Amino acid sequence: MTSQPGLRIELKSVDAKITTTLWRSDALPRACQRQTALEEELAESHIPWAIYPEQDNDLHFEMERSHFLDLDLLRVRCGALRGFRAEQQLAATSDAYVGVLLVDAGLEKFDLDGSEVWMEPGKLVMWDSSMPMRFEVPPGRMNKLTLFVRHQTLSSYFPQFMKFIGKPLDATRGSGAIFASHLMTMEREIRHLARASAPRLLQGTLETLAFAFQDVELQGEATGGRRVLARVILDYVERNLSNADLGPASIAEAHRISTRYLHMLFNEEGLSISKTILQRRLMRCKADLSAPALKHLSISDIAFEWGFQDASYFTRAFRREFGMSPREFRYEASAGTSIAAATG
Repeated sequence: MTSQPGLRIELKSVDAKITTTLWRSDALPRACQRQTALEEELAESHIPWAIYPEQDNDLHFEMERSHFLDLDLLRVRCGALRGFRAEQQLAATSDAYVGVLLVDAGLEKFDLDGSEVWMEPGKLVMWDSSMPMRFEVPPGRMNKLTLFVRHQTLSSYFPQFMKFIGKPLDATRGSGAIFASHLMTMEREIRHLARASAPRLLQGTLETLAFAFQDVELQGEATGGRRVLARVILDYVERNLSNADLGPASIAEAHRISTRYLHMLFNEEGLSISKTILQRRLMRCKADLSAPALKHLSISDIAFEWGFQDASYFTRAFRREFGMSPREFRYEASAGTSIAAATG
């Protein structure tokens, strides 16, 4: 074991085939030091990024990186954060990589070369390091796992991967769930593997990744344009959550379909349109309730901002979804922020 005191710890297997690096921003006392150190760490162990905390005095970032052969697994836990890769960062990247992101907790917005993608728990997406990119983690806590692989290596197992870049995959069912389970198991067990297992693990991982995305493509072909329409409607829902009139009737009218057909589209995906709207609104409210910058807003103000019309109904729905009232959640989030600031 080698270490950089309080900041970076590197663990190696007996034969040094697999290494795990742990890095924490909280070991540095000043926010400006954290930002610079994080950018340097990402450039060394990942790829170059320009990073900005949501608030100047608040940057919390933990990363655990496991490396073997041509694969890296990165577990990241962080608070509100923004970052981008533009001309300078792209030019400083010596090779082209693909990231396969699985979100465990929190929300993250990506802008992949002008295409916006919202990621939430239970979603997978591939992104390409050779493309301009921005991301934003809203207030709250993000927990995500990323598989990182070189273009050249991935193309040997998955030649058509580029057409799936930026297209989210459901990781809670079907082939997406199979790959997500493989990824999380690999993260947990990787340090216990024998040296000779690494090449077979690489092959199995990338073949399972290809299977997951190609299987969804085949399902999409089988169901024709219905899934395309469902994705269009989900995008419409995301853009109109603050509209109190958003509901099955208004959505059906906006897309010139019947409400019966709308419900059928979502039933095919194992979803309910009404429940989807409610869950999306609750997630946005949860993020705002944990945001220090919005502490001047009342709970009712935040609920109304995201389309709720009845404060009592919002409180019941929030408790049912998250196991506590909005007030209790806001108190806990505020206490956690205060403790992090005091120890940082």
